[in-house]
Amino acid sequence: MILDWKRRFGIYGGVAALGVAALTVAGGSVATTASASTNGTVLYEADCGAQLSAGTVAPFIIALNVNASPDAIAPTGATFGATGTVELPIIGPVVAGSEAVGLVGTTFGLSAQFDIGSTDGTATGDYTYTHTFPTVAVGGAGQPRHIIHVKYPAGTTTLTTTVANTFTPADVGLSVAYTNLGDSTDKRIDPLSVITAVPAGGKTATISIPTIKASDQNVGDAIGLGKEIDFTDSSLATGNVFTTAGAPGGNANIGVTSVTIITENAALALKFGGTPGVGAKNCLLTGYGEPGDIPGPAQQANPPTSLPVLPAPPATGAASPLVLATGGFVSQPGTAQKITPAAAAHATLSGGGTTTTSSSTSTSTSTSTSTSTTAPTTTTSSSTTTTFPGETTTSSSSTTSTSSTSTSSTSTTSTSTSTSTSTSTTAPTTTTSTTAAPTTTTGPTTTTGPSTSTTSTTIPVKQVKIHGSETNLNKCVSSLNPVLQPPSKINVTIALATDAFPQPHEGEPITLSNTKLTVTIDQAVLQLGVDAGFVTDGQKIPAVATLVLAGSNTKEGTHTYSVKSTPVVHVVPDPTTVNGRALPLTASIVLPNTVWHPKNATSVVAFSEKSAKIVATLNTVLPPPNDVITDTITCLPNGTAQVIALAAQGAAVPTTVVPITAAAVTTTTTTHPAPATTLPRTGASVLVLLALAAVMIDLGVCAIEFSRKRVRRI
Repeated sequence: MILDWKRRFGIYGGVAALGVAALTVAGGSVATTASASTNGTVLYEADCGAQLSAGTVAPFIIALNVNASPDAIAPTGATFGATGTVELPIIGPVVAGSEAVGLVGTTFGLSAQFDIGSTDGTATGDYTYTHTFPTVAVGGAGQPRHIIHVKYPAGTTTLTTTVANTFTPADVGLSVAYTNLGDSTDKRIDPLSVITAVPAGGKTATISIPTIKASDQNVGDAIGLGKEIDFTDSSLATGNVFTTAGAPGGNANIGVTSVTIITENAALALKFGGTPGVGAKNCLLTGYGEPGDIPGPAQQANPPTSLPVLPAPPATGAASPLVLATGGFVSQPGTAQKITPAAAAHATLSGGGTTTTSSSTSTSTSTSTSTSTTAPTTTTSSSTTTTFPGETTTSSSSTTSTSSTSTSSTSTTSTSTSTSTSTSTTAPTTTTSTTAAPTTTTGPTTTTGPSTSTTSTTIPVKQVKIHGSETNLNKCVSSLNPVLQPPSKINVTIALATDAFPQPHEGEPITLSNTKLTVTIDQAVLQLGVDAGFVTDGQKIPAVATLVLAGSNTKEGTHTYSVKSTPVVHVVPDPTTVNGRALPLTASIVLPNTVWHPKNATSVVAFSEKSAKIVATLNTVLPPPNDVITDTITCLPNGTAQVIALAAQGAAVPTTVVPITAAAVTTTTTTHPAPATTLPRTGASVLVLLALAAVMIDLGVCAIEFSRKRVRRI
């Protein structure tokens, strides 16, 4: 049974560091007993990049306990399938880390997609497993949940609140976490801490490991409680999608051969991976080969690593050993290192011990006679050539008259004898073939011509309007005034779209129109501030935001858009929340048209985001001087955030990215009036919403932090 291996399931030295949410899992050695067509419970490691935090990698364990059937089948060409159980575990510290930032809500779920196929080439066929596991209710006593206003000094094992029954005796054994997305070095509670006692009244709780740093002494910290959640699906049934391709007496082995995506379904869908292989948003199947702790391929991470995330077996937290960590059968995009994973099940192959040979004699006689007569052929042709910019098209026509007569005769005699015996001797094969030579007679051929006329015409390229767009995860630095914490790094997604005319520009002025900036602020992000008491219904948040667009090979160089607004937040009553429920905000704004002048009529002109700056003011419930906080966020795009490019000449639209130089340029600024003074329930000034989300992050309301520690080898 799959539960057997969980007896050795343990925490692997902490949890991995992730930017938005982390998922670290652990497993043990295979402990179940294998039958004729199953290999017991086999654990596979998938190192997946977090979609919301480029460069951060989360390791997952996928456990398979499956049976292959039918058994004892033909070594090649026979079909079979597999049935059994899939399990994905998530340990308590990870659940607590997600709860600490309020991203879980009242339920916690998981989705996964991975492929099952031949691990070593002894079968063909593939099965894609896609499953959304039922959610688990959380939030009650003894369950994972989010707790606010918790205070503690450094070096203590006592957590304190002012609200009775915040903690209950049922919480003993739950993991405890404090997380901070804005500063991954801000470690206040050891991620391996668990609650050991809850005194009467429930205002305090005792934890197993002394705190690393003190909490915020004004309002306290938001923390999370968590426990291990196992997601199990016992309904795996592939159908007979696999076909044997092995040797008599061997096995046709199957198991996990690639992993696409794993999603933590909480208040926000936290996605890890997206495609198989090596990449910032990919899932890589990996592990260690034994003996010798030979590492499999490493996932793309920041900082870079050359090893799988989980430890090598037999350490607690390790996946099952790879059959081959290098030079194996399974290939994955982004790496030349092939692996052979452990097989979760196999179909035994019949045969072996029987030799079959054949003797064959074949005689073939063929006689062929061919006579061909061809009359004269006459051809007349003419052509016309039209020249377009960059290409020449020639059309031609011809008239051909041909008359021919052909006579052929063929006779074939074939004798074949074949015998099959159980000996290991094969008689030679003899073939005799006789073919008479063909006879061909061809008459004279006459060609008249060519009679050709050519006309060349150059047609100008029509200038058209084109559309371009780009979504970029900007890297930003946020600074608070007063300085409640050091400047912190955050990520902000900025999406730009625009129309441009003319293409090609031919040195003429270029107009950008319908320029749109779009963003969606999830309800959960605003809810963090509401739960912590920083954001209330009707609260006004004045903000000023600027966006700089760069145009390569233009006289203007850059253009700065400016937006001012004082939106109002809406919170509605909700008995399931502490301070009410914030409404979600999705918005987009259309920026003014701009005109750009190319420097010449020969260079490509490309438009890219250059930078963004957001200044937001938040009135808080904190005592002076922290009652008014100004957050200044300066952002640069990640890479070249090219939105659109126009050719100087020719109809082809440029497809390559044109770098934006750092040389000094003339800047034109346009102030865009605020579309409204209130945040509608369905939309608002997008840059102001970005500022609001960033303020929530920097105040430590929307934060998550996990410390990564390597396990001790056993």
